[in-house]
Amino acid sequence: MYALEEIGDDLYIAYEYVPGEPLRALLASGPLPIAQVVTIGGQLARALAAAHMIGVTHRDLKPENVMKTPSGIVKILDFGLARVEGAANPKLTQSGVIVGTPAYMAPEQVQGQNVDFRTDLFAFGVLIYELASGVNPFMAKTLSGTFARIAQDEPPLLSKVRPQSLPELDRIVATCLRKDPAERYQSTQDLVTDFEQLELELAQLRQRASDGSSLRPAMALGAWRFAWWRTHQVVVVALYVVAATLGWYAKEWVKVPVTISVFIGLGAGAAIGGVLRGHLVFTQYFNRPGLATQHRRVARALLVLDVLMGSALVVDAVMLVAWPLTAMLTVALGIVIALAALVLEPATTKAALEDGDA
Repeated sequence: MYALEEIGDDLYIAYEYVPGEPLRALLASGPLPIAQVVTIGGQLARALAAAHMIGVTHRDLKPENVMKTPSGIVKILDFGLARVEGAANPKLTQSGVIVGTPAYMAPEQVQGQNVDFRTDLFAFGVLIYELASGVNPFMAKTLSGTFARIAQDEPPLLSKVRPQSLPELDRIVATCLRKDPAERYQSTQDLVTDFEQLELELAQLRQRASDGSSLRPAMALGAWRFAWWRTHQVVVVALYVVAATLGWYAKEWVKVPVTISVFIGLGAGAAIGGVLRGHLVFTQYFNRPGLATQHRRVARALLVLDVLMGSALVVDAVMLVAWPLTAMLTVALGIVIALAALVLEPATTKAALEDGDA
């Protein structure tokens, strides 16, 4: 806004004229190229960061309120429903009143709860999802249906709808679309940083393409993180099986209550650990946005389980001292399982869930 003028009895507001077309018009011909989605997303993230930095929450981010100028610059319009932190009267509506456009609302917005900048991040995730896929993930035929989807449904991973999507874009959008605001980005600047990194990787991808390099590896941006994480889960489950097998041999060779108890413990631990890690791999494949939450629920149990199994194997190794080679393999396996839990597990998890919220 440039000026508020009074001419006679009339008041006038002078705004910047923004030429171009809204993103809704661009969507009329279908989903946008992924590279264009990333460029628009980066600009939008920086615009939101500037607003959030001064305490302004837009509360109505949608394709109709974002203009792309002929020069390619993206601008956010219509702050009529904005909420300003620290203002004398920060709320433009009464408590419990729902404001915004239904299909772009966050769960807390639908429920008439207090909102903050993370509400804009949810709408941002919906908008980017729509730009990349051509569909709104929560739009239903009725208002109540839309609200129900927002509150309850986890949308399919973006790459499931748009195979050309990138793993990093999947992760960014999934983080923005978390139901719980505490699980979204806790700073809009973190969102900006992730988009800047993605833009850099895309620039490197284009450079490789122009140099005639293979594009296939580059298109798997970030996929190696999940591949390494999955490999870790599978290998640890295999180690569980070996541990239970060694426990069985120890029980057969040294038939004392200790070895029998250790075998039962190792068998139970292998079964429990295998189920939990299998659940995580299943979640990664079919509900990746929920992976961080599921990992947080079982991470401590897996850590304790692995340390106990490692300790139990050391006990077995002591009992197998008459068989030096087997005892050495048993204690080595115990150390490997413990180190995998204490050192490798945090590293592979951080690589797969790069925002570190797992």
